[in-house]
Amino acid sequence: MSHLNPDVVICGVSYGKRVEVTDIVLHDIETIEEDAFRDCTSLVNIVIPQLVTTIGHRAFWNCSSLVNIVIPQSVT
Repeated sequence: MSHLNPDVVICGVSYGKRVEVTDIVLHDIETIEEDAFRDCTSLVNIVIPQLVTTIGHRAFWNCSSLVNIVIPQSVT
């Protein structure tokens, strides 16, 4: 399972095309930018922290294997 360092900036297609990523747990971020995980076709699970309030357009576009995503109530 990948645990992203809070210093990693998720924007644009920073994780896009990383098809080997299957599980991600995010920490200490407030925004998931537009297209952040676009084309991560092997992504199966992602846990989004309570701090997140915004998920950008197409953030999970073409994540064809995604079966479990935990979105906190803080996202508006």
